[in-house]
Amino acid sequence: MSEPEGNEGSNQIYVACFVCENAIENKDGGFYSAINIFDKFEVDVPEGAEVPESLKTKAAYCVSLFRSLSKPIDFTVRWRVIFPDGKTVESPPQQMVIKEDATGHTSVFPFQLLANLAGLYLIQVLVDDRVAAFSPLLIEHVSVKPTSPDEDDRGDPDQT
Repeated sequence: MSEPEGNEGSNQIYVACFVCENAIENKDGGFYSAINIFDKFEVDVPEGAEVPESLKTKAAYCVSLFRSLSKPIDFTVRWRVIFPDGKTVESPPQQMVIKEDATGHTSVFPFQLLANLAGLYLIQVLVDDRVAAFSPLLIEHVSVKPTSPDEDDRGDPDQT
């Protein structure tokens, strides 16, 4: 099996990542459960109105998996979020180690989406200052007709 282009050498770290709504670490600290993995997020916006205040930000997590053929190996990781308007947010660098007896390392980066800013976000994982993996994320605003309180009551069987 050949090395992916630009990834030559036995010290290569292979990285995969995805975005989810929540990531829960197990009690032993070894494995995460990812809840609601997504690459697209739709925000309902009433016609003629702005994004409701309660939906302007949304918590998200980038779960990153690191593997290497050579162990032990240490490396520096940063996460970068590029917003649709070109602004970026970057985490401080974190030193990580894949130990001799480990299969790899999993890490979670929490961040905030600006749901009032529709468009394509790019979440990047940088290893030793090089982009090693990324996950695109699309936020779309969906126009919905506002409902009147009378319409809401008719659909609720508990209302008498």
